Amino acid sequence: MLLMIGRIWVAWRYRGDAAINTASSVTMPGVPSGRGCDQCRKSKKKCDEAKPVCTRCARRKIECVGAGEKRYKFMEQDPAVARKRVLTRQDAPEFRNEVVRRIAANPINSATLLGQRLVAAIKPQTDLRYNLAWAFGGYLVRVPQRLGVNEALDAAVDALVTAHQTFASCKVITVSSLTKYSRALKALRRCLDNPLTAGTSETLCAVSVLLLVQIYLDAKTDDEQLFEGLFNPRIDLTPTEWTELVQNELDAGTPEGEMLLNLSRVRDILSRIKTNEHGLAGLLILQAEMRSLYTKTRQICETFRAELHRIENPVQDSLPKPFGLPPTLLHALTQRFYGLAITIALYMNYALGAITRDVDVSANANYFALEMITIAENAIQYRPFGAGYVTVGLTAALMTVKDPGLRALLQIWFDDYRDDFNMPDMDKLQEAEKFALLDPYRSQRMPDVMPETQEHALYEPMPL
Repeated sequence: MLLMIGRIWVAWRYRGDAAINTASSVTMPGVPSGRGCDQCRKSKKKCDEAKPVCTRCARRKIECVGAGEKRYKFMEQDPAVARKRVLTRQDAPEFRNEVVRRIAANPINSATLLGQRLVAAIKPQTDLRYNLAWAFGGYLVRVPQRLGVNEALDAAVDALVTAHQTFASCKVITVSSLTKYSRALKALRRCLDNPLTAGTSETLCAVSVLLLVQIYLDAKTDDEQLFEGLFNPRIDLTPTEWTELVQNELDAGTPEGEMLLNLSRVRDILSRIKTNEHGLAGLLILQAEMRSLYTKTRQICETFRAELHRIENPVQDSLPKPFGLPPTLLHALTQRFYGLAITIALYMNYALGAITRDVDVSANANYFALEMITIAENAIQYRPFGAGYVTVGLTAALMTVKDPGLRALLQIWFDDYRDDFNMPDMDKLQEAEKFALLDPYRSQRMPDVMPETQEHALYEPMPL
């Protein structure tokens, strides 16, 4: 009788533990507990788990942390807690003699967690609107495997992913972003002062990553740095150095490589015009060189325009896919190349208009400006980071076009895109002074000894 009562008591006890722990799978170690962000979980709202910022946080313009990331709940190694699980009759101590072993989680350190944050921002599944690799370059794909060996690179990547996450959420620079940027600068200084780490590839990569962080802090797009060499007098490179800077084996013979190579030669031509010692003949030769570069760039623009039209208006479903890219990525890539080619053509148009009086130059500027507006209309789906180049193209069009109506339309689109990066209102006087550096005659007076007929001849168009 006592034995029967004892068995009933044991069965009742284990049945009670099972009823109390019906959700035992939640408390088991390593079991996911949801992918919602912290704000939605705190407010007990449904999170769409979009990365890097969910729709609810983006609408409220608040910082979004943890959206789409796996979360785990782990049991404490306390016997009282370990006892709380669903028990069966076979789990009772009198029915088993084996030793219970717990499987430890994978080792995780700060470098691993930092690498996971960076991978989440650069992997192909991340939306083009917020994809760091798409916005700044595919070299970021190789950065995670180099984390944990250089403090400058680790601090720079931490500052980048923090600035990117907060900027994507609420488009503001937070105190956390500025603090981590300051720490990254101090870490970089220590690595540069150390002869053993000053010349390593990780330290050089840290410098490049910090330049990307400055884009967030200065409210600029990465494509603006592409044209910095045309205006910054402190960048004094020889023609050979310019060629080596933009030319590589991957882009050799491609339209992308050719348009960058043409852009790199503009600075040299403008410098030779300022220091011309061959009179009218030398100026006419330089004028022809500039027009030749401009003509080549226009042809590249037409190539990209035809390719973009083919992608946007496919004739058949079985079209070849260059590089094996999906349709959306292929369209965004071709559209960006076309936008950058138009921007380069507008810069050349401005410089060519400064040294010639060709009416066709102004007409071409209006055409390129209208094409840039069309790109701005079609690139809305890739904003903000996937369409950062549009702001640079609209700025170049504003500085080159003279028609008041067209300039007003360009200004509307520029203001719209400017809000994506919280950029300050464009200082038109400052931009005009910067573009004036493309005019070799504004910074240097025409020689008084040159006859008036020869001076007018400088502005006459040269047939090719």
